[in-house]
Amino acid sequence: MLLSTANVKLSKTLSNQSFWTNIQDSVCLISLSSLTKLLVSLSVFFLFLGCGGGGGSSPSAANTTGGEDNSMLYKVSFYDEEFNFNGTVEVNSAIINIAQLKMDLNINAVELYTASNDTDISSETSYIITKDTNLYALANVTEIIDQTGLDDIRNNLAGKYILMNDIELVEGEAGFDAVLGWTPIGTFTGILNGNGYKITNIWIGMTTANIGFFSIANGALIKNLGIEISENKAISGYGMVGGIAGQINNSSIIHSYSIGNINGGNTGIENLGGIVGYIQNSNITNSYSIANVSNGRFIGGIAGRVLAGSIISNSYFAGSVDGLPYAGGIAGRIESSDIINSYSSGNVTGTQYTGGISGYALYGFIINNYSSGNVSGTQYVGGLLGMGRATITNNAAINPSVARTSTYGNRVIGFASTSSGSSISNNFARNDLDSGFTHSAESYAGIGRDDSEFLIEDTYKTGLNWSFGDNDTNPWKIEESKNNGLPYLYWQDL
Repeated sequence: MLLSTANVKLSKTLSNQSFWTNIQDSVCLISLSSLTKLLVSLSVFFLFLGCGGGGGSSPSAANTTGGEDNSMLYKVSFYDEEFNFNGTVEVNSAIINIAQLKMDLNINAVELYTASNDTDISSETSYIITKDTNLYALANVTEIIDQTGLDDIRNNLAGKYILMNDIELVEGEAGFDAVLGWTPIGTFTGILNGNGYKITNIWIGMTTANIGFFSIANGALIKNLGIEISENKAISGYGMVGGIAGQINNSSIIHSYSIGNINGGNTGIENLGGIVGYIQNSNITNSYSIANVSNGRFIGGIAGRVLAGSIISNSYFAGSVDGLPYAGGIAGRIESSDIINSYSSGNVTGTQYTGGISGYALYGFIINNYSSGNVSGTQYVGGLLGMGRATITNNAAINPSVARTSTYGNRVIGFASTSSGSSISNNFARNDLDSGFTHSAESYAGIGRDDSEFLIEDTYKTGLNWSFGDNDTNPWKIEESKNNGLPYLYWQDL
């Protein structure tokens, strides 16, 4: 839960006079009962208080009338469970007894740490909050401002980190070999908050597997991070290659992106993706890739192979995929996993099992997605899926062309299995793309719609049961002047 900075009025009743101990003459007071209720209702991990406006009162002089004097309004700042810092802090060196805070608010399990500068006191005594960086130190979040800071993640792979600015990598400096490129960090088990910043000029040229900014993420959270690969270079490896990580397990990637070239270092390399090469029991959401992914099997615009209950949602791909078997705009192959509320506008080229969304789907759900790029392959080729044995419903194939050189190809699915665990229904496709295909059945060809209908919200909202709005639950938008008139995701800055 993300919590914005809030102003809290001084309560008329102070339920615990010992809440603030070891205080100076100038300090802010607020009802413990109000704070406890607020903490419980919002389910946060950290709560810090600061005085706004200078003066304040001692306990004996506190204004308990509940008046509207602005000097008696206090700003409350939070960390949530993902260590997001919300808002700025307006404090005047208010001294807070951390041990008392932990005890009174029943957060004894929460670890609190002292700042690396300004003070030298233990977490069991008083703490002086003077600026935002003190709060990051309290939560043991390390600020990263340069390449050396990124390289130092290797020294504590379970740490919590936040980028404070864009970082352009320089060859020959920390972690960046002039011949082999950036040395992947792994196995990362902590939290990296990119804070909306990007890491640029990265490239890797190795003959090993698990290649990306991170080698492997296991039980990790990576969010708000941009990876931009050096122009005319690539992130390249011999299996499990991605812009952010080679593989992720039990992890989440949120609000992140990759741009640039990603390829297999040799013919037949497996598991290449714009963001991640190989995923197990993990999530990628509200993210995108504008990568050119090439030279491999199990190759996708966002992920190569997606397994074991993983989910890709509210995400898009706008690059190109040029691979071998199992090539897809979002994923090369998914198994017992889901792709939901996502789209690919990139062109996809492969051999067997090639699709605009995924080359092959074995169980799981493909729901509320669309593909609008060209798709071409040899056998089992479809505008959405090369082959599907899953729940595939409420999708749209808006591809200009779907081409095959051998058997089994169609507007929606090249070949649709009717075995147990498969359900294929209510998928739309372009009427103009209706000749030369193997099967005319709806499960393969979809329900035909004119091109103009794909520019209208009602086609998706009523016809395909898509949700339009401004949040993760209702993620879709459509406007004539944006994204070529096709649907886009609410978080995109178009």
